[in-house]
Amino acid sequence: MSVEIVQFLMTKFTTALQETGKDQNQIPLRKYFEEIKVDLEKKIHSSTHIPARDILIDCLYKLNDAFIECQMMSQRKCCLSTYYSPKELFSLVKIKRGLSKIEDCLRKVPDASTASSSCDGLVRRQTYEHSYETADTSECYGFKDRMEEIIKLLQRESEDGLNRIGIVGMGGSGKSTLAQLVLNSAEVQKEFSPRIWVPLSQTIDQDSDIKEYVLEHLLLELGEEEGPYEQQTTDTSVHSLLISLNKQLSGKKYLIVFDDVWYVNTWYEQLGSCQVQIDELDDQLDYGLPKGCGGGIIVTSRIEQVVKKMVGEENLHGLLAPVLNSDDCWSIFKATLKKNGTHADHPTIAKMKHEIVEKCHGLPLAAKTLGDIISTKLDQQELLGCVLDCGPIDLSKSRLPPNPPTSPTNPDSP
Repeated sequence: MSVEIVQFLMTKFTTALQETGKDQNQIPLRKYFEEIKVDLEKKIHSSTHIPARDILIDCLYKLNDAFIECQMMSQRKCCLSTYYSPKELFSLVKIKRGLSKIEDCLRKVPDASTASSSCDGLVRRQTYEHSYETADTSECYGFKDRMEEIIKLLQRESEDGLNRIGIVGMGGSGKSTLAQLVLNSAEVQKEFSPRIWVPLSQTIDQDSDIKEYVLEHLLLELGEEEGPYEQQTTDTSVHSLLISLNKQLSGKKYLIVFDDVWYVNTWYEQLGSCQVQIDELDDQLDYGLPKGCGGGIIVTSRIEQVVKKMVGEENLHGLLAPVLNSDDCWSIFKATLKKNGTHADHPTIAKMKHEIVEKCHGLPLAAKTLGDIISTKLDQQELLGCVLDCGPIDLSKSRLPPNPPTSPTNPDSP
Protein backbone atom coordinates (compact mmCIF):
# COMPACT_ATOMS: atom_id res chain seq x y z
CA MET A 1 0.00 0.00 0.00
CA SER A 2 2.79 2.44 0.87
CA VAL A 3 4.27 2.01 -2.62
CA GLU A 4 1.04 3.17 -4.24
CA ILE A 5 0.67 6.18 -1.93
CA VAL A 6 4.21 7.25 -2.87
CA GLN A 7 3.33 6.88 -6.56
CA PHE A 8 0.09 8.84 -6.18
CA LEU A 9 1.66 11.74 -4.27
CA MET A 10 4.65 11.86 -6.62
CA THR A 11 2.38 11.92 -9.67
CA LYS A 12 0.33 14.73 -8.14
CA PHE A 13 3.48 16.78 -7.49
CA THR A 14 5.12 16.23 -10.90
CA THR A 15 1.86 16.94 -12.74
CA ALA A 16 1.41 20.24 -10.88
CA LEU A 17 5.04 21.17 -11.55
CA GLN A 18 4.67 20.48 -15.28
CA GLU A 19 1.41 22.41 -15.55
CA THR A 20 2.86 25.49 -13.87
CA GLY A 21 5.80 25.33 -16.28
CA LYS A 22 3.38 26.32 -19.05
CA ASP A 23 2.06 29.23 -16.98
CA GLN A 24 3.48 32.69 -17.45
CA ASN A 25 3.37 33.30 -13.71
CA GLN A 26 6.67 32.28 -12.18
CA ILE A 27 6.33 29.95 -9.20
CA PRO A 28 8.60 31.13 -6.39
CA LEU A 29 11.33 28.70 -5.36
CA ARG A 30 10.71 26.64 -8.51
CA LYS A 31 14.42 25.81 -8.80
CA TYR A 32 14.32 24.10 -5.40
CA PHE A 33 11.19 22.13 -6.30
CA GLU A 34 12.85 20.93 -9.52
CA GLU A 35 15.96 19.79 -7.63
CA ILE A 36 13.89 17.88 -5.08
CA LYS A 37 11.93 16.24 -7.91
CA VAL A 38 15.14 14.82 -9.36
CA ASP A 39 16.23 13.51 -5.95
CA LEU A 40 12.80 11.97 -5.32
CA GLU A 41 12.79 10.11 -8.63
CA LYS A 42 16.11 8.47 -7.72
CA LYS A 43 15.01 7.61 -4.19
CA ILE A 44 11.61 6.25 -5.20
CA HIS A 45 13.22 3.97 -7.76
CA SER A 46 15.74 2.54 -5.28
CA SER A 47 13.78 2.39 -2.00
CA THR A 48 12.57 -1.09 -1.08
CA HIS A 49 12.04 -1.07 2.66
CA ILE A 50 8.90 0.17 4.40
CA PRO A 51 10.73 2.67 6.69
CA ALA A 52 12.23 4.35 3.60
CA ARG A 53 8.79 4.58 1.98
CA ASP A 54 7.35 6.14 5.12
CA ILE A 55 10.01 8.86 4.89
CA LEU A 56 9.14 9.42 1.22
CA ILE A 57 5.42 9.69 2.00
CA ASP A 58 6.05 12.26 4.72
CA CYS A 59 8.33 14.27 2.40
CA LEU A 60 5.80 14.18 -0.44
CA TYR A 61 2.93 15.37 1.77
CA LYS A 62 5.03 18.34 2.92
CA LEU A 63 6.28 18.99 -0.62
CA ASN A 64 2.77 19.10 -2.10
CA ASP A 65 1.60 21.46 0.66
CA ALA A 66 4.60 23.76 0.08
CA PHE A 67 4.04 23.81 -3.67
CA ILE A 68 0.34 24.65 -3.32
CA GLU A 69 1.27 27.53 -1.02
CA CYS A 70 3.73 28.84 -3.61
CA GLN A 71 1.10 28.51 -6.35
CA MET A 72 -1.38 30.58 -4.35
CA MET A 73 1.30 33.18 -3.65
CA SER A 74 2.12 33.42 -7.35
CA GLN A 75 -1.54 33.91 -8.26
CA ARG A 76 -1.98 36.67 -5.66
CA LYS A 77 1.15 38.40 -6.92
CA CYS A 78 -0.18 38.36 -10.48
CA CYS A 79 -3.53 39.84 -9.49
CA LEU A 80 -2.50 42.41 -6.89
CA SER A 81 1.11 43.46 -7.21
CA THR A 82 4.41 42.85 -8.95
CA TYR A 83 6.19 42.60 -5.59
CA TYR A 84 5.94 40.33 -2.61
CA SER A 85 4.78 41.86 0.65
CA PRO A 86 6.99 41.54 3.78
CA LYS A 87 4.60 38.90 5.07
CA GLU A 88 4.90 36.91 1.84
CA LEU A 89 8.69 37.21 1.87
CA PHE A 90 8.73 35.85 5.40
CA SER A 91 6.52 32.96 4.25
CA LEU A 92 8.90 32.22 1.38
CA VAL A 93 11.85 32.06 3.76
CA LYS A 94 9.86 29.66 5.92
CA ILE A 95 8.97 27.51 2.90
CA LYS A 96 12.59 27.46 1.76
CA ARG A 97 13.65 26.20 5.18
CA GLY A 98 10.99 23.50 4.91
CA LEU A 99 12.32 22.44 1.52
CA SER A 100 15.83 22.21 2.99
CA LYS A 101 14.47 19.91 5.70
CA ILE A 102 12.83 17.76 3.02
CA GLU A 103 16.20 17.46 1.26
CA ASP A 104 17.82 16.44 4.56
CA CYS A 105 15.18 13.75 5.06
CA LEU A 106 15.70 12.41 1.53
CA ARG A 107 19.39 11.93 2.28
CA LYS A 108 18.35 9.33 4.86
CA VAL A 109 16.82 7.20 2.12
CA PRO A 110 19.52 4.87 0.70
CA ASP A 111 20.43 4.96 -2.98
CA ALA A 112 20.18 1.83 -5.11
CA SER A 113 23.88 1.05 -4.68
CA THR A 114 23.61 1.30 -0.90
CA ALA A 115 20.38 -0.66 -0.78
CA SER A 116 21.90 -3.56 -2.70
CA SER A 117 25.10 -3.65 -0.69
CA SER A 118 26.14 -6.96 0.74
CA CYS A 119 26.21 -5.45 4.22
CA ASP A 120 22.43 -5.17 3.95
CA GLY A 121 22.08 -8.93 4.33
CA LEU A 122 20.87 -8.71 7.92
CA VAL A 123 18.12 -6.25 7.02
CA ARG A 124 17.03 -8.41 4.13
CA ARG A 125 16.94 -11.50 6.34
CA GLN A 126 14.77 -9.66 8.85
CA THR A 127 12.47 -8.55 6.05
CA TYR A 128 11.97 -12.14 4.94
CA GLU A 129 10.64 -13.10 8.38
CA HIS A 130 7.36 -11.54 7.27
CA SER A 131 7.18 -12.18 3.55
CA TYR A 132 3.67 -10.83 3.14
CA GLU A 133 1.28 -8.68 5.13
CA THR A 134 -2.18 -9.76 6.14
CA ALA A 135 -4.66 -8.14 3.76
CA ASP A 136 -6.21 -5.05 5.32
CA THR A 137 -9.88 -5.71 6.09
CA SER A 138 -10.72 -2.25 4.72
CA GLU A 139 -9.72 -3.54 1.28
CA CYS A 140 -11.73 -6.75 1.35
CA TYR A 141 -15.11 -5.40 0.26
CA GLY A 142 -16.28 -6.86 -3.03
CA PHE A 143 -13.56 -9.53 -3.24
CA LYS A 144 -15.28 -12.53 -1.63
CA ASP A 145 -16.56 -14.06 -4.88
CA ARG A 146 -13.24 -13.52 -6.65
CA MET A 147 -11.34 -15.05 -3.72
CA GLU A 148 -13.55 -18.16 -3.77
CA GLU A 149 -13.09 -18.46 -7.52
CA ILE A 150 -9.28 -18.39 -7.23
CA ILE A 151 -9.35 -20.99 -4.42
CA LYS A 152 -11.45 -23.32 -6.58
CA LEU A 153 -8.94 -22.93 -9.43
CA LEU A 154 -6.12 -23.85 -7.05
CA GLN A 155 -8.00 -26.95 -5.89
CA ARG A 156 -8.80 -28.33 -9.33
CA GLU A 157 -6.97 -31.36 -10.68
CA SER A 158 -4.32 -30.53 -13.26
CA GLU A 159 -2.48 -32.74 -15.71
CA ASP A 160 0.91 -32.32 -14.02
CA GLY A 161 -0.24 -31.65 -10.46
CA LEU A 162 0.60 -27.93 -10.39
CA ASN A 163 -2.03 -25.21 -10.87
CA ARG A 164 -1.03 -21.84 -12.29
CA ILE A 165 -3.09 -18.66 -12.00
CA GLY A 166 -2.35 -15.17 -13.33
CA ILE A 167 -4.09 -12.10 -11.92
CA VAL A 168 -3.93 -9.06 -14.24
CA GLY A 169 -5.22 -5.54 -13.67
CA MET A 170 -4.31 -1.88 -13.64
CA GLY A 171 -2.57 -0.29 -10.66
CA GLY A 172 -4.89 -0.05 -7.67
CA SER A 173 -7.32 -2.72 -8.90
CA GLY A 174 -6.58 -5.03 -5.94
CA LYS A 175 -4.39 -7.74 -7.48
CA SER A 176 -2.12 -8.05 -4.46
CA THR A 177 -5.06 -7.77 -2.07
CA LEU A 178 -6.86 -10.62 -3.83
CA ALA A 179 -3.73 -12.80 -3.70
CA GLN A 180 -3.27 -11.99 0.01
CA LEU A 181 -6.88 -12.89 0.77
CA VAL A 182 -6.42 -16.24 -0.95
CA LEU A 183 -3.14 -16.90 0.87
CA ASN A 184 -4.65 -15.99 4.26
CA SER A 185 -7.93 -17.85 3.85
CA ALA A 186 -8.53 -20.68 6.34
CA GLU A 187 -9.21 -23.10 3.50
CA VAL A 188 -5.88 -22.44 1.78
CA GLN A 189 -3.90 -22.41 5.03
CA LYS A 190 -5.31 -25.84 5.87
CA GLU A 191 -4.62 -27.32 2.44
CA PHE A 192 -1.36 -25.71 1.26
CA SER A 193 2.02 -25.69 2.98
CA PRO A 194 4.40 -23.95 2.67
CA ARG A 195 2.88 -20.69 1.45
CA ILE A 196 5.42 -18.16 0.19
CA TRP A 197 5.04 -14.57 -1.02
CA VAL A 198 7.72 -13.27 -3.41
CA PRO A 199 7.42 -9.46 -3.91
CA LEU A 200 8.90 -8.56 -7.29
CA SER A 201 8.03 -4.85 -7.44
CA GLN A 202 11.42 -4.25 -5.78
CA THR A 203 13.14 -5.80 -8.80
CA ILE A 204 11.58 -3.48 -11.38
CA ASP A 205 15.08 -2.68 -12.64
CA GLN A 206 15.94 -5.26 -15.30
CA ASP A 207 19.63 -5.05 -14.42
CA SER A 208 19.03 -6.38 -10.91
CA ASP A 209 20.06 -9.96 -10.19
CA ILE A 210 16.63 -11.55 -10.35
CA LYS A 211 17.98 -15.07 -9.93
CA GLU A 212 19.77 -14.31 -6.68
CA TYR A 213 16.85 -12.32 -5.28
CA VAL A 214 14.15 -14.93 -5.98
CA LEU A 215 16.17 -17.99 -4.94
CA GLU A 216 17.50 -16.34 -1.78
CA HIS A 217 14.01 -15.28 -0.82
CA LEU A 218 12.46 -18.71 -1.41
CA LEU A 219 15.21 -20.61 0.43
CA LEU A 220 15.14 -18.24 3.41
CA GLU A 221 11.38 -18.67 3.65
CA LEU A 222 11.87 -22.43 3.60
CA GLY A 223 14.23 -22.23 6.56
CA GLU A 224 17.69 -22.28 4.99
CA GLU A 225 19.24 -19.49 7.06
CA GLU A 226 22.70 -19.77 5.54
CA GLY A 227 23.92 -21.31 2.35
CA PRO A 228 25.69 -20.85 -0.96
CA TYR A 229 23.30 -18.05 -1.96
CA GLU A 230 25.30 -15.71 0.29
CA GLN A 231 28.15 -15.98 -2.21
CA GLN A 232 28.22 -14.43 -5.66
CA THR A 233 25.63 -16.10 -7.89
CA THR A 234 27.05 -17.92 -10.92
CA ASP A 235 25.38 -20.28 -13.40
CA THR A 236 26.75 -23.24 -11.43
CA SER A 237 25.53 -21.97 -8.06
CA VAL A 238 22.12 -21.12 -9.55
CA HIS A 239 21.71 -24.73 -10.60
CA SER A 240 22.75 -25.89 -7.11
CA LEU A 241 20.23 -23.54 -5.53
CA LEU A 242 17.50 -24.80 -7.85
CA ILE A 243 18.28 -28.37 -6.79
CA SER A 244 18.05 -27.28 -3.12
CA LEU A 245 14.74 -25.54 -3.80
CA ASN A 246 13.38 -28.59 -5.60
CA LYS A 247 14.33 -30.86 -2.67
CA GLN A 248 12.73 -28.47 -0.15
CA LEU A 249 9.44 -28.40 -2.06
CA SER A 250 9.30 -32.03 -3.22
CA GLY A 251 6.35 -33.97 -1.85
CA LYS A 252 4.69 -30.79 -0.57
CA LYS A 253 1.52 -29.06 -1.66
CA TYR A 254 3.07 -25.61 -1.77
CA LEU A 255 1.64 -22.27 -2.87
CA ILE A 256 3.92 -19.50 -4.15
CA VAL A 257 2.78 -15.98 -5.11
CA PHE A 258 4.99 -13.91 -7.41
CA ASP A 259 3.56 -10.46 -6.79
CA ASP A 260 3.76 -7.37 -9.04
CA VAL A 261 5.94 -8.75 -11.84
CA TRP A 262 6.99 -6.09 -14.35
CA TYR A 263 9.22 -7.68 -16.95
CA VAL A 264 9.28 -10.77 -19.11
CA ASN A 265 12.40 -12.70 -18.20
CA THR A 266 13.47 -15.94 -19.88
CA TRP A 267 14.66 -17.29 -16.53
CA TYR A 268 11.24 -17.34 -14.90
CA GLU A 269 8.86 -17.59 -17.86
CA GLN A 270 6.81 -20.69 -18.70
CA LEU A 271 6.47 -21.89 -15.12
CA GLY A 272 5.37 -25.50 -15.16
CA SER A 273 6.69 -26.34 -18.61
CA CYS A 274 9.29 -28.86 -17.34
CA GLN A 275 6.99 -31.72 -16.46
CA VAL A 276 9.80 -34.24 -16.28
CA GLN A 277 12.77 -32.65 -14.57
CA ILE A 278 15.73 -34.84 -15.43
CA ASP A 279 18.00 -32.41 -17.25
CA GLU A 280 20.80 -31.62 -14.82
CA LEU A 281 21.87 -28.65 -16.96
CA ASP A 282 18.52 -26.94 -16.65
CA ASP A 283 18.90 -23.62 -14.81
CA GLN A 284 15.39 -22.19 -15.25
CA LEU A 285 13.31 -21.28 -12.19
CA ASP A 286 10.77 -23.89 -13.22
CA TYR A 287 13.36 -26.58 -12.51
CA GLY A 288 13.15 -25.74 -8.81
CA LEU A 289 9.35 -26.12 -8.71
CA PRO A 290 8.39 -29.81 -8.43
CA LYS A 291 5.12 -31.05 -9.89
CA GLY A 292 2.69 -33.79 -8.98
CA CYS A 293 1.51 -32.91 -5.46
CA GLY A 294 -1.27 -30.43 -6.23
CA GLY A 295 0.73 -27.27 -5.54
CA GLY A 296 -0.06 -23.85 -6.94
CA ILE A 297 1.53 -20.70 -8.37
CA ILE A 298 -0.11 -17.27 -8.49
CA VAL A 299 1.39 -14.43 -10.53
CA THR A 300 0.11 -10.83 -10.30
CA SER A 301 1.03 -8.09 -12.75
CA ARG A 302 -0.25 -4.96 -14.47
CA ILE A 303 1.07 -6.29 -17.77
CA GLU A 304 -0.88 -9.08 -19.46
CA GLN A 305 2.05 -10.10 -21.64
CA VAL A 306 4.15 -10.87 -18.56
CA VAL A 307 1.51 -13.15 -17.01
CA LYS A 308 0.87 -14.97 -20.28
CA LYS A 309 4.57 -15.79 -20.54
CA MET A 310 4.71 -17.09 -16.97
CA VAL A 311 1.50 -19.11 -16.55
CA GLY A 312 -0.15 -19.29 -19.98
CA GLU A 313 -3.00 -17.33 -21.54
CA GLU A 314 -5.57 -19.92 -20.50
CA ASN A 315 -4.85 -19.23 -16.82
CA LEU A 316 -5.45 -15.46 -16.82
CA HIS A 317 -7.86 -13.90 -14.32
CA GLY A 318 -8.55 -10.24 -15.15
CA LEU A 319 -9.53 -7.44 -12.76
CA LEU A 320 -11.10 -4.93 -15.12
CA ALA A 321 -12.10 -1.44 -13.97
CA PRO A 322 -14.45 -0.70 -12.39
CA VAL A 323 -13.48 -3.52 -10.06
CA LEU A 324 -15.88 -2.48 -7.30
CA ASN A 325 -19.32 -0.87 -7.22
CA SER A 326 -20.01 2.47 -5.54
CA ASP A 327 -21.15 0.89 -2.26
CA ASP A 328 -17.96 -1.15 -1.93
CA CYS A 329 -15.79 1.88 -2.70
CA TRP A 330 -17.62 3.91 -0.06
CA SER A 331 -17.22 1.06 2.46
CA ILE A 332 -13.46 0.95 1.86
CA PHE A 333 -13.24 4.74 2.16
CA LYS A 334 -15.16 4.72 5.48
CA ALA A 335 -13.10 1.83 6.86
CA THR A 336 -9.90 3.73 6.04
CA LEU A 337 -11.20 6.86 7.77
CA LYS A 338 -12.08 4.81 10.85
CA LYS A 339 -8.62 3.24 10.89
CA ASN A 340 -7.14 6.76 10.86
CA GLY A 341 -9.37 7.89 13.71
CA THR A 342 -11.85 9.88 11.63
CA HIS A 343 -15.61 9.40 11.65
CA ALA A 344 -17.25 8.91 8.26
CA ASP A 345 -20.40 10.66 9.53
CA HIS A 346 -18.52 13.97 9.58
CA PRO A 347 -21.04 16.38 7.97
CA THR A 348 -18.62 17.65 5.31
CA ILE A 349 -17.60 14.13 4.27
CA ALA A 350 -21.19 12.88 4.18
CA LYS A 351 -22.18 15.72 1.85
CA MET A 352 -19.36 14.84 -0.55
CA LYS A 353 -20.07 11.11 -0.81
CA HIS A 354 -20.95 11.30 -4.51
CA GLU A 355 -17.82 13.26 -5.45
CA ILE A 356 -15.57 10.98 -3.40
CA VAL A 357 -16.98 7.76 -4.88
CA GLU A 358 -16.76 9.22 -8.37
CA LYS A 359 -13.04 9.90 -7.92
CA CYS A 360 -12.45 6.23 -7.04
CA HIS A 361 -13.46 4.94 -10.49
CA GLY A 362 -14.19 1.55 -8.97
CA LEU A 363 -10.60 1.03 -7.80
CA PRO A 364 -10.12 -0.22 -4.21
CA LEU A 365 -6.73 1.44 -3.81
CA ALA A 366 -8.11 4.78 -4.97
CA ALA A 367 -10.80 4.58 -2.26
CA LYS A 368 -8.22 3.74 0.39
CA THR A 369 -5.78 6.44 -0.77
CA LEU A 370 -8.53 9.08 -0.69
CA GLY A 371 -9.42 7.92 2.81
CA ASP A 372 -5.80 8.30 3.93
CA ILE A 373 -5.51 11.79 2.43
CA ILE A 374 -8.90 13.19 3.41
CA SER A 375 -8.67 12.00 7.01
CA THR A 376 -6.00 14.68 7.50
CA LYS A 377 -8.07 17.48 5.94
CA LEU A 378 -11.36 18.08 7.71
CA ASP A 379 -11.72 21.80 7.17
CA GLN A 380 -14.67 22.10 4.76
CA GLN A 381 -12.97 24.37 2.20
CA GLU A 382 -9.67 22.49 2.39
CA LEU A 383 -11.45 19.16 2.02
CA LEU A 384 -13.38 20.35 -1.03
CA GLY A 385 -10.18 21.55 -2.65
CA CYS A 386 -8.43 18.28 -1.83
CA VAL A 387 -11.10 16.15 -3.52
CA LEU A 388 -11.40 18.40 -6.56
CA ASP A 389 -7.64 18.60 -7.01
CA CYS A 390 -7.14 14.85 -6.88
CA GLY A 391 -8.51 14.32 -10.37
CA PRO A 392 -9.12 10.75 -11.55
CA ILE A 393 -6.87 8.55 -9.41
CA ASP A 394 -5.14 6.46 -12.08
CA LEU A 395 -2.17 4.58 -10.70
CA SER A 396 -1.75 2.22 -13.61
CA LYS A 397 0.88 4.13 -15.60
CA SER A 398 2.82 6.07 -13.00
CA ARG A 399 5.80 3.74 -13.30
CA LEU A 400 4.91 1.75 -16.43
CA PRO A 401 7.35 1.95 -19.35
CA PRO A 402 5.78 3.05 -22.70
CA ASN A 403 6.48 -0.42 -24.16
CA PRO A 404 7.02 -3.20 -21.59
CA PRO A 405 10.39 -4.61 -22.67
CA THR A 406 11.53 -8.18 -22.59
CA SER A 407 14.78 -9.26 -21.05
CA PRO A 408 17.71 -10.26 -23.21
CA THR A 409 17.97 -13.94 -24.09
CA ASN A 410 20.65 -14.20 -21.45
CA PRO A 411 19.25 -12.70 -18.22
CA ASP A 412 22.80 -12.05 -17.02
CA SER A 413 23.76 -9.89 -19.98
CA PRO A 414 23.70 -6.09 -19.50
